[in-house]
Amino acid sequence: MEYILKHKDVEVAGLSFNDKNIIDNIVTVYNKDHFPAGVVQEDGRIHVGRIEDWWVGRGIPGERERFYEVLKEINVKNKNELLIKSFGISLTDHYWVCPKDVHLKWKEVNFYENDFSFDIGDAFFYRSKKDTYNLRAPDNSSDGKLIKRWSVIDGKRMLIKGGSSGNYQEPFNEAITSSICQRLNIPHVKYDLLYEDGEYYSICENMTNGEYELVYASHIFEALYRNINDSFYRHYIKCCDKLNIKNIIDRLNKMMVVDYIIANTDRHFSNFGAIRNSETLEYVYPAPVYDSGTSLWHDKNINDINENGIIGTKCFESTHFAQIKLVTDFSWYDKNKLVGIEDEYLELLLKNAHFEIERKKRLALALRKRIEMLDAFIKSSRPQNIS
Repeated sequence: MEYILKHKDVEVAGLSFNDKNIIDNIVTVYNKDHFPAGVVQEDGRIHVGRIEDWWVGRGIPGERERFYEVLKEINVKNKNELLIKSFGISLTDHYWVCPKDVHLKWKEVNFYENDFSFDIGDAFFYRSKKDTYNLRAPDNSSDGKLIKRWSVIDGKRMLIKGGSSGNYQEPFNEAITSSICQRLNIPHVKYDLLYEDGEYYSICENMTNGEYELVYASHIFEALYRNINDSFYRHYIKCCDKLNIKNIIDRLNKMMVVDYIIANTDRHFSNFGAIRNSETLEYVYPAPVYDSGTSLWHDKNINDINENGIIGTKCFESTHFAQIKLVTDFSWYDKNKLVGIEDEYLELLLKNAHFEIERKKRLALALRKRIEMLDAFIKSSRPQNIS
């Protein structure tokens, strides 16, 4: 079946979908400039594999808890069928697919202005089963492994996200990371705790709106061919320069410092990026810090919490010891603003009934020690005065 890929109301391309609801061909190109970032190669060529990967990556990952149970419950074969049921519309960007010869406008279908169903999100959150499900929802295009659902509270689009089975620690990590960023004056998405149905979740307001959309770093990374001699960090900076994304080094510095403090093991190229005006295609600013829950030894038992150990990353380097060396400026960082942050973290963790008090105290201590380690690194990396 053929669909028209649209960016708001700009017709971008005619796409052919196979019986598995996967793009198998670009039938017609209408507007090359408005293709999703990273699809058009540096030499101007458009490879069908890139748009296919973009589409498949838009759906709910199979690793999400209860994913196959929910598909069976709602009688949908796979994530791509679920995705196309809502025209691929998300609350992250302004792309969607419209069946050819069906005349719909962005203002009629987008989830920023229009109501949407909560059925899919409710299904993931173990809520009551239904005979029929309304599949028109932004939950169909939400990424990440943790269960999550979109809601509307006081007219605002809010994302509610759970924790992984076991310690259910991620919502508390999101909340303390918000506090760290707030204290250090780092742009961030503010996460709060939500107590619902006997469990704590994180809740945050959507960072995008009807004017601005999020472009993942993984797509920005494709703006240029990477020189084999360039590191991932150097290449990303070059891509941002090409796209005229301002203030990128300063914002990466701050993101890497926060990730070092919280021992973030899951900062990857799909949970940072930049905010773009979808009509002018101009990049407005680097995205605020968000999605930081997979950190602070969230999946470790008390004996495996080791702030001095090798902690892996998925970003520019393989470990935080290596990545913190990429930070070019610490002049903005004031350790005094983080005094007492470990007590705040412990106070949050005391709400979590899923693990023992000793582990909570150990986590709070480890957070303080990470801050002390950062301070020691900053002192050792400063040029020494020679008299």
